[in-house]
Amino acid sequence: YSDEMVIDVAMSKFLDLLPIERYVQMALRQGLNDLPANSLIQTTHKLADTIEASYKIIKEEFLEDSIVHADETPHRMLEGDKKSNWYLWGFTSHRASYFEIRDTRSGDVASDLLVESQCKYFMSDVYSGYKKAIREANEQREEKIIELNCNAHARRKFNDSKQSYEKEGDYFIGVYKRIYRLEDKDYIKGYCPYKRRQWQKLYMRLMEKKAIKQRAAYSKHSSFYKACTYLINNFESLVRFSEDPILPIDNNTQERQ
Repeated sequence: YSDEMVIDVAMSKFLDLLPIERYVQMALRQGLNDLPANSLIQTTHKLADTIEASYKIIKEEFLEDSIVHADETPHRMLEGDKKSNWYLWGFTSHRASYFEIRDTRSGDVASDLLVESQCKYFMSDVYSGYKKAIREANEQREEKIIELNCNAHARRKFNDSKQSYEKEGDYFIGVYKRIYRLEDKDYIKGYCPYKRRQWQKLYMRLMEKKAIKQRAAYSKHSSFYKACTYLINNFESLVRFSEDPILPIDNNTQERQ
């Protein structure tokens, strides 16, 4: 098999989630007869062996960086395993994107990596597994990891609440619009980076005060109450990005990966 075909088979299976048998049938319709499925599966194993060294280097690069983004998502196994739902764990720094596929959503996956890493700031959504990972890693490290939480998630909760509480949600969406405008490179030309962060911190504090004041007037089961509670309970890790211009405001970098 050519390198091009080996890569195409692997991309079809692992990126497009196309079973090898279906790949064979598609090839047959294009006139390529007697393509053995088992042999194609073996090419993916050979390819994995070939690129393993590169994969390990990517991990090393990720472990050396000080700011890390993390996320996980269900990953359906198509064949060969009794457990159909696994998890794709993603970790991204400014130099590297590193992934692991595991059969668990336990925070131990992130904890094992953080213990090895030189990470100083860890950006994620508000998932208890990540909080556990940071806590366990910090018990074994001299330099403690500082948690950052994603403002895109907080904004999304207010946006979702607008279906029932449009007026209330509009205020928070409007303030977040101002905060994110100060992330726009074209808009902030000439701004002092630290002055920009001070404005963002002020806007965040205004939202916190508004959420505390308004929350009591709504049912605990309402989407607006839950959005306010999310902002209030996680405020320190949500506003922490304003302490330094190099810190990310959200986890969108990892979400895109």
